[in-house]
Amino acid sequence: AAFEQRSDGVLAWQNSTKRHNVIAAGRRSFKTETAKRKIVRCALGHTGNYFFGAPTRKQAKQIAWSDLKALSRTMWSRAPNESDLIIHLKTGSTIHCVGMDAPSRIEGVMWHGGNLDEYADMKAEVWSEHVQPITADTRAWVDFTGVPEGRNHFYGLREYALMSGDPDWAFFT
Repeated sequence: AAFEQRSDGVLAWQNSTKRHNVIAAGRRSFKTETAKRKIVRCALGHTGNYFFGAPTRKQAKQIAWSDLKALSRTMWSRAPNESDLIIHLKTGSTIHCVGMDAPSRIEGVMWHGGNLDEYADMKAEVWSEHVQPITADTRAWVDFTGVPEGRNHFYGLREYALMSGDPDWAFFT
């Protein structure tokens, strides 16, 4: 309930129509909660494959798996796949919980949207070598959430979103 009453950039991002949103916000800003809800909302509203990615598979499961199941439970077409962390919905959509410690895990699926949570803690090539190429053909949306941690690849995306003028990108704090 407290999350729904906020009026800062995290909620502005939730309503963004941009294809790629970079969200740099502190701990307890509800960015992960917002990301999980956005994924479920999109999977329920549009048939497709959606992902929640974290730096490791263990983190993805710990951060999101239980919540993604709880948020989508009434729309399951069958029991979630606990070993592969996949939820199958009555809409025909799937929601995957993935670790980006082995980014090739995300390849081979036609994605329609997803979130890379704690992106600053992922390998720099996760986006450019793995996620971007496989989301380009479907024009899937991908959001990048995390806590700023210096001038790394997350900072680079922030700068691109702010300075490039690319209409597909936005930045929120």
